[in-house]
Amino acid sequence: TLAEEAVNPKRDLPRATMGSFVIVLVLYVLTAFSIAFFVPWYELSGNTGLIGSLRSRGFTAAEYFLTAGLIFTVFSCGLCNLTTVTRVVYSVSEDGLLFSFLSSVNKKTQVPIWNVLVCGLVGIGTSIVYDFDTLSQMISGGTLMVFIVTAVAVMILSYDLTDPDITMTEAERTPLLPVPQGRFNISSTCKRRFIIYQSCFFLSAVLFAVLSRYFYQTTLVICVESVLFLLILVSLSLIRYRIPLKEEEKSLSYKSPCKPFVQGFSILINLMLTLHLKTRALEQLMIYCGVGLVVYFCYGIFFSKITLKKQRQFLLQLTAADNSELPDSGLPKLLSGEK
Repeated sequence: TLAEEAVNPKRDLPRATMGSFVIVLVLYVLTAFSIAFFVPWYELSGNTGLIGSLRSRGFTAAEYFLTAGLIFTVFSCGLCNLTTVTRVVYSVSEDGLLFSFLSSVNKKTQVPIWNVLVCGLVGIGTSIVYDFDTLSQMISGGTLMVFIVTAVAVMILSYDLTDPDITMTEAERTPLLPVPQGRFNISSTCKRRFIIYQSCFFLSAVLFAVLSRYFYQTTLVICVESVLFLLILVSLSLIRYRIPLKEEEKSLSYKSPCKPFVQGFSILINLMLTLHLKTRALEQLMIYCGVGLVVYFCYGIFFSKITLKKQRQFLLQLTAADNSELPDSGLPKLLSGEK
């Protein structure tokens, strides 16, 4: 989340990721071993495992010390989450996918004040409306959705979906906007293949997750799941061997191994975990995801800086290729980068 604050993100981010993973793993394992040596696992409480184990062995002072540490941890986690959410919202707004006032920085404090206020109020509101159990389930579901979206983004951004052998040709003119050709053509062969393979994978993954969660595991269901799992493997294999990687992807020093199998199985596992959430939390999660899709398709897709940049590049190349004037409506603003 704070990658833009790193001096050398290409070097520092992999080290920070692996270092944090190792530290957290060691602490969790040591804590679990210490509890197991204190109290048998079947005597532990689901809500106060570590504190209960200390209490059962008479470590009263350690119990109070641990409780005080947990209280301070709540505040530190709240600040960490607020920093993470505000930075993500700022970056998304800066890219044009959210409302621009969320990325406005105060000149005096150099802090996106409106962003912090909105995120803080939303967090306070949700903590008041929902009980702790539902809220924790929603947070888990939101985290799983982030993992799914990240895996999908890595799959899409890693592959070259253009046809290098097609060059820009004469475009069919319309009164509003010319039809892009060549590497701008959305119907290129690589893109068509990728969409077909990706759609087959997602459909198979969703059906597999639904069957494994909501259907009794009879012989027929297991056979259908086996076929779906085979389709998942075939789809991922076709993506790997039929769609070329981007050139810059091949030269990265830190990259995901075994693409797209790691991302594909990450999506499948996170889908299965998401469907195991409680019904109310899953319903609320779907509502919030629906609101996000509405905001994207009604606002973000039209004001995305990437979309505007591609449109400007296309118009500039088309103007240079044809040496002709394009319609004046909105063209000066589009070429200058204004919304």
